Amino acid sequence: MKTNILLQKLFLIAMTIMSFPICGVSHIINLRDGWTLQGRYKATVPSTIMGVLTANGEYPNILDGMAYKYVDRTRFDCPWTYSTEFSLTEADRSGNVFLQLDGISYRANIRLNGTLVADTSVIYGTYRRHRLNITRLVKADNKLEIEVFRARKGEPNAGYVDWNPRPADESMGLIRPVSIITCGDVIMTSPAVQSEVNVTTLDEAWLTLSTQLENLTDHEIKGELCCSFDGQQFAVPVTLRSGERRLLNITPDAAKALHVSHPRLWWCRGLGKAELYDMRLTFVADGKVYDTCSLRFGIRQVGEFFTSNGDRGFTLNGKRVLVRGGGWTDDIFMCDTKESNAEQLYKVCDMNLNAVRMENIWSKSQDIFDRCDSLGIMLLPGWTCHWEWENYMGIAHDDMYGCMTSEKDIKLLTQYFKDQLLWLRHHPSIICWFVGSDKLPAPELERNYRHLLRRYDSGRPLITSAKKLESQLTGTAGMKMAGPYDYVGPTYWYDKLAPGGAFGFNTETGIGAQMPQKESLIRMMGNAVWPINETWNYHCTASTSSMNKTDRLCKVIQERYGAFTGLDDFLHKADLANYESTRAMFESFRVNTPRATGIIQWMLNSARPGLYWQLYDHYGQPNAAYYSVKKGNAPIQLIYDYAQGNIVAVNSTLTSTTINAHAKLYAIDGSLLFEKNVQVRLGSQSHVNLFTINGIKDNTFLFLEAKDSKGNVIATNDYVLAEHMDKYDWKASDWITTPITRYADYTPLASLTQVKLQAKATATCSADGVIITVDITNPASVVALQARLALTDSNSQLVYPAHYNDNYISLEPGEQRIIRCVIPSLTCVDELSLHVDGWNVDGQEIIIRKQ
Repeated sequence: MKTNILLQKLFLIAMTIMSFPICGVSHIINLRDGWTLQGRYKATVPSTIMGVLTANGEYPNILDGMAYKYVDRTRFDCPWTYSTEFSLTEADRSGNVFLQLDGISYRANIRLNGTLVADTSVIYGTYRRHRLNITRLVKADNKLEIEVFRARKGEPNAGYVDWNPRPADESMGLIRPVSIITCGDVIMTSPAVQSEVNVTTLDEAWLTLSTQLENLTDHEIKGELCCSFDGQQFAVPVTLRSGERRLLNITPDAAKALHVSHPRLWWCRGLGKAELYDMRLTFVADGKVYDTCSLRFGIRQVGEFFTSNGDRGFTLNGKRVLVRGGGWTDDIFMCDTKESNAEQLYKVCDMNLNAVRMENIWSKSQDIFDRCDSLGIMLLPGWTCHWEWENYMGIAHDDMYGCMTSEKDIKLLTQYFKDQLLWLRHHPSIICWFVGSDKLPAPELERNYRHLLRRYDSGRPLITSAKKLESQLTGTAGMKMAGPYDYVGPTYWYDKLAPGGAFGFNTETGIGAQMPQKESLIRMMGNAVWPINETWNYHCTASTSSMNKTDRLCKVIQERYGAFTGLDDFLHKADLANYESTRAMFESFRVNTPRATGIIQWMLNSARPGLYWQLYDHYGQPNAAYYSVKKGNAPIQLIYDYAQGNIVAVNSTLTSTTINAHAKLYAIDGSLLFEKNVQVRLGSQSHVNLFTINGIKDNTFLFLEAKDSKGNVIATNDYVLAEHMDKYDWKASDWITTPITRYADYTPLASLTQVKLQAKATATCSADGVIITVDITNPASVVALQARLALTDSNSQLVYPAHYNDNYISLEPGEQRIIRCVIPSLTCVDELSLHVDGWNVDGQEIIIRKQ
């Protein structure tokens, strides 16, 4: 009987809301198109000044060669003005009208219809959001002008730090949306849902709904906030005083519907589906609907733990999760689009990664955050080390707390954090907030951050530093930033003495130079592509102290593989070094859980065409490491442990499984040295040592294959091993790298017999795009090492995007492989060619044929 009464009541609430007249419900007009810059350049918003200029044809190919080095930066010392026009109906103007600015870099004067609305004394700070009341100034037809000024010395703007030269315009512009909000007497903003999950049973969750309500009148308003989601409805009474802005938090004590039975949980990639819910909120008073808004949220609980060594780890819905990701950067001109975001996050998923770290709260809209919500990609956003060092900020830094220590700066960063919390807190993909990178926030600033987190977003941890630094308020940050940032060999990651090795949470690390594919390199360097020269060095990092040349990579190649004889030989050797060591970085953390808790490759992408720290280049083309990371992070995989010589079976999923593990070991001449089959039962989130590979002489090739109980191939993996691996001078380790005192000897690979692969390629059309199927066979009696497949167009440019299921493949003697490549944007294949080359693979070109 009680259930029926409740259902009737909820039905009446819904019907009553539907019957209420609408009274000034807020309406958002996004001012994206129709802008001009300086009265002459067509512009869209968000954008930077350099983004607009390059889109209008100025600075063609500015990022290639050395051109960017010579850009006249004084051009941006003066202000630049964006202008646009917009119209409002009489109904729009009958209530309140606001101008919403979600991000301006760095200062601005705002004029509407010739009247100054706000000046630079109010509108400043890259990560502040501003809502300006323009009710009395608007007309039917309106002209909006925003005069922007670049950040100056000491002002905390979007930080690109040392992975590329500083933006010529200091990211000056309207870098996040500009919109007009029309509304009635009440406006509702920043809705979010926090959740607590029964982590023992996973069969119930408790939600807290939070939203801001503001009474824009001079009188009290009594009403109800009505909510509906997943077939549930409820209403709570709300009284707003004159002019009151209230943060409303509704718990299951006030609304039983917020105690959810059998919730569809949000999981990260590899652990389950990223389930999302839709909620509708309506504020009703005096028989009228005053405002409504929609919210998409996920039910999940983020937790944390510390190992016995004081290293931090994360849990999701009670399950420990090994965070595996890359460091994100926006394009240097902030020209990323929804399409480029989608393609980059496809790559994150394709590499079997589950996280992205943003050293900055990147992105010019909420698009990337929405996509990560849907894809199950965990996000770790936060502030940049740009604000922590004198050479970037231009003001003195404190050894512990960086540059942001003055009362003025603490007040500004506190406002930054509040605005970003309210803008982004509804995203389940965000699992923590980094409020320090290389250093700690000043104690007063940390107190402010923690107060804001308790008030607005208590369901996520606050990380005080990406290093293992000790806050005087809260103790250890529990993270690790001990390098390396330049080359180390595969064995490094497994060694217990390695500072950046497989223990704890390594927030940023990598092997330094990671070469793009040949076609990208030619595009980047032009006529200066070979031999290695100053143009190459310019496309390394912008650091003034190190990692600004290719000399270390050249030394690695010469010591490990022998002198290189030309561009192709150099790239084959650089690709093998990149492939093997980057994969080992991820694999070592997988086989060393629970001591290892997280690993972030520095970096994921590249803000400009470059040679350092990337899994795919600025043009969106994967490098060799991309495919090794994809293999190394396969949910169920066989891994070679360089420290023990063991074959390890790893299962990172929540489901137990039985697999058949198969290993083969080949000599340089192609003779089979070792072969073994083992069946093993893998529990959820577990790894098992299977057997040891002994007696490696000279160079050998290890091929691993995992099959399910029905004989289907789940995953493959392959390694090139040396008899004696690298040795390190651990005492000489620094934040950049650890010196190698004896390099692994791979010079016998020079004697590998050249192979002419048998390959044919056909194209078929599907709903997903054009599918290129490559049938490739190694007819030789030796291993074909790292065959690269490259689809090019009529201009000899790499096709973009092109999604290969595998690449840089090594083939056993006599092995046949089918490789598929999906080109989602392609409709015609008449001018496509497939190029095949590799370490000991004769280059050939195959014309694509329609099937």
